[in-house]
Amino acid sequence: MKQFALLLIFGLCACNPNKTILDVQFHPTDRGWGSRQPVWADEFNGTTLNTSRWVAAKFCGGYNGEQQCYRPQNISFSGGHMTLTAQVEGCDGDDPSAAANEVGTVNCPASDPNKADFSYTSARIHTRVSPPNPFNSWRYGRIEIRARLPYGQGTWPALWLMPESDTYGTWPRSGEIDIMETVNLNYGNQTHDINDFLQSNLHGCYSGFYPIDPNATPTSTAAINCDTFSIPTTTSHPGITFHKIHNPMRLEFMKIPEWEPDLVANFHTYAMEWSDADMRFFIDNRQIGRVLIAHDGQGRAPFNQPFYLIINLAVGGTWPGNANTSDWLHTPDRAELVLDWVRVYTCVPDPLARNCIYQGEGLGQE
Repeated sequence: MKQFALLLIFGLCACNPNKTILDVQFHPTDRGWGSRQPVWADEFNGTTLNTSRWVAAKFCGGYNGEQQCYRPQNISFSGGHMTLTAQVEGCDGDDPSAAANEVGTVNCPASDPNKADFSYTSARIHTRVSPPNPFNSWRYGRIEIRARLPYGQGTWPALWLMPESDTYGTWPRSGEIDIMETVNLNYGNQTHDINDFLQSNLHGCYSGFYPIDPNATPTSTAAINCDTFSIPTTTSHPGITFHKIHNPMRLEFMKIPEWEPDLVANFHTYAMEWSDADMRFFIDNRQIGRVLIAHDGQGRAPFNQPFYLIINLAVGGTWPGNANTSDWLHTPDRAELVLDWVRVYTCVPDPLARNCIYQGEGLGQE
């Protein structure tokens, strides 16, 4: 079975040792997350994109030097699943922009294939339906996404959130929440014996280990940094051990003994639980990390504002490296990010969501 590692760029907690890892049958609503019916969901049982919930992006490139053009034609539906497909195709068009709600111009195939600016098409969707709809962005709650990930050098699937408005300034001061992203799964591997990984991030301003209001005066002498939240740690809780590697302020390496899911062949559920006090991240209802977002009266910015959801499959860029078509380690001509569902829950009757998170400490039954 494939070895499995998680690369975390957030604080990891030492949780209550009297609590067990969350039983997969212990539904989050049993901890107070509303009713069995989510407040917002898409089960992808239709044949077309639900435009009351999603916008299909249409632009070329990305914010990290990627090689794809996003277009609606790369979204398909079958068997209760939605698939975002990246495939080889020379294209050109608008550079990435928040203007026009990420809907610009894409030409595929390019008028001159030998001069195409981008070598792949792919898909990106988001919930910031215009004009902004309160049911398509959220402040606090539980968001879960069941997905099967693509493989190959240069592939970069991501499930993440951005603020509905730049209340605290341009990125990263108004924040970013990455529920899950990964690159280059199964790269050049036929025997499933390499370390795949997942990554979860919070971007914004922080002092020490805590997110803070970027406009506030710190109550301590710790410097304010505006980048990725990172908490070096060697803590552990039952069944999970963390080991620092590389730059300790940015990377955490986590192995979970006896839990080695195949990220490419099987569906897994990626979730975040968000209150006004902290955020907790889960894979298949196993808590893998926690970040505190309330500290010494400095405010809870930027994560006290509504955020909207983005799902995309990028190709190439500064993190995964360029797609490779020259040798046996090549990027597949076709890669798929397959979505089974997206579900959003609120904490009833607590709008700050603390009751739901702290009941069972976000883990499960005793």
